[in-house]
Amino acid sequence: MVRHPRCLLSVVGALCSYQASRLIICHTTGEYYSRAWKILWPLPLLVLNDWSGRLFHGNDTTLWVDSTSAMYGYALYVASLYIHFVVVTIQQITSFLGIRCFVIKPKVDEPPPLADPKSEDPNKPVIIRKVFGKIN
Repeated sequence: MVRHPRCLLSVVGALCSYQASRLIICHTTGEYYSRAWKILWPLPLLVLNDWSGRLFHGNDTTLWVDSTSAMYGYALYVASLYIHFVVVTIQQITSFLGIRCFVIKPKVDEPPPLADPKSEDPNKPVIIRKVFGKIN
């Protein structure tokens, strides 16, 4: 934390965001909210790596893996799983609703005309418009 605080805080922020997003999705859809996430599985290994020098060698300097490399590896792992979660969630929501993500329909200058169903000529229907409840 002292040498690389931005990386650690980014990982913690991504983990909190992942947890909140999963909780919202599970609550909205009625899914089961599991607390055993793949994103947290490497954490005991990271703690064991930091304690490996004391536990197995008697000093703090001998580690299995350099702590900076382990932290950046875990940051990449968290980022990849979180991006995968976001992409899959967006794809599932847009496919269910039948919409496209981040696409706004172009503005239409005039409202579409309403054809009078009682018009006599089907090729040239009489166009009627409702303005504040009145037919023009």
